[in-house]
Order: sequence, then structure tokens, then C-alpha cells
Amino acid sequence: MERKKFSHQSKSSEFASAGSERVAQIITRSAEMSDVANMVEVDLRAFSSVYGGYNKNEDELRAELTQKFTNRIELVGGQYIKVAERDGEMVGFIACCPTSEDPEDFRSWEKTTDNGTLNETYDPNGKNLYIVSLSMIPRGSSELAQNMLFGSILSEFVKGDFDLAYFESRVPGLRRWMRSEARRTGQDFQNLNDEQKDAYALQYFNLKKEKNGKMVPKDKLLEIYDSAGCRFVDIYKDAYQDELSMNYGVLAIFDNPMPERARRIPVVRTMASLAIRQAAKSNYLMEKYF
Repeated sequence: MERKKFSHQSKSSEFASAGSERVAQIITRSAEMSDVANMVEVDLRAFSSVYGGYNKNEDELRAELTQKFTNRIELVGGQYIKVAERDGEMVGFIACCPTSEDPEDFRSWEKTTDNGTLNETYDPNGKNLYIVSLSMIPRGSSELAQNMLFGSILSEFVKGDFDLAYFESRVPGLRRWMRSEARRTGQDFQNLNDEQKDAYALQYFNLKKEKNGKMVPKDKLLEIYDSAGCRFVDIYKDAYQDELSMNYGVLAIFDNPMPERARRIPVVRTMASLAIRQAAKSNYLMEKYF
């Protein structure tokens, strides 16, 4: 999800000067069962381009998502599933899952999440945290609600003393780039074989661009995760059903930012978690971090 800038105002002031309208407030909180219907609507809007490639109508998708989101909250609870609201309207949510599975076990989103149900993925004693999904509509992303959700989960990540968090990222710029590159090299994009597609996908995964004196991933979504401190392992074929990514996905890892010595002291972890949780209430502070 591409990050958009906006004009920041002081959080301590409920009203802007000169009698202007009240500043919109974004909050994040743990998900509840009563949130499922709104979560489904947000997800359908956030991934409309993805679901457009599914061979299912909207009613079928809504029923399937309702069942999966209900199951996730029942299984994992709201501690690792957070929602973001803007003036009472849900604008996004993030779902995570403690797991004993390692990044090396990853083959696809469907396999890692047990087709989105988390039934075989969830391990309350797992030392890793799998980020299942992040769904955000434009009204939330324009005010960096996704950053606040990341911060809220980071607080739980530090508190739970997880070794790492990992997730599969889409690469939504891949299809357009591959079409252009095939044309440039005189190949027919529509008739590329699997080996050629894999080679192009790997090339795209390794492409960099310069930004503010630093080399960053060419893909805009990977660039955002790179700025948050993620490292990328590899690009995987059939990692996730997404037309723009041509069903490729990149495995991303976020390591525990706490020093090893500090991690061994529970009170230090608790204090750090509380500090992050407080900072996550401000989209301004979260922009500075991510």
C-alpha cells in the first residue's frame, strides 16, 4: 500500500485555529467479533483489484471472508488483530498470528496460513509472528493509519519477545514492468513461458532505484517495507493470487529491534512495549519511524 503525505497538525489541539473544522482522529484498538462485518467491507475495498481475479461473485467472497475473519478472532483473539478507525469509521485492520513455523517453511500465503484459516498456523507458544494481512482503504492510508497499525503490532511483538515477524508482500509493479521489459527485448509478453517469467521476476526483485542518496527497491510497496526496516529473502512463484503481481510474492522479514541483553529483562521489554504503544497513537510519530 503506497504511503501518502498529509499536512500534520498538533494532536494536542482538538480544533484547528481560526474556527476551522475539527481535526479527524484516528485510533487503533484490538479487534472484536462485532467488527467482522466492517472488516469484510474494508478488505473487499482494499483488495478489489485482487478479488477481481477470483472466480467468485461478491456474495461468495463476503461469505468466505466473514467465516475466515470470525475464525481468526476466535482462534487468535484481538491481541494480534488490530483495527484502525477514523472518527468512528473503520478504515483498516492488520491480522497477525504467533507461529512456530519459520520463514524457511514459506512456500505460499495459502500454505502458510492454512488457506487463511490459521487453524494449522497458530501456535500460542510460537517464537515467530506471521503477518497474515494488512487491509486499508484510501481514507485511512492518506493519514497513515497503516503506520499506526504497524506500531500497535510492534508493541505486541516486543512484549511477546518474538524472534522475528515475517510476511509475504505483493509486488504490484511487476506485471507492468515485465510487459515493458519484454517489449524492450523484443519478446511477446503474452507468450512468455514459465522459465522466462521466473527470470524476469527475479530480475525485478533485485532492481534498485536511488532515492535521497540511498538505493531502495524499485517496487513501491517493497520500498515502503524497506523503509520500515524489513529485509527481503526471495521472490516466490504462486505465492499469492494477485494479477498485478502475476501471483509472485516476496518474503519479507522484520527482526526483533530489541538488543539481546534487553530482551532477557522482562521489565525492559514491558517498558519498551508501553512506549511503542503510546507512540503508535500518533500518526505523526509513526510516520517518523516508518
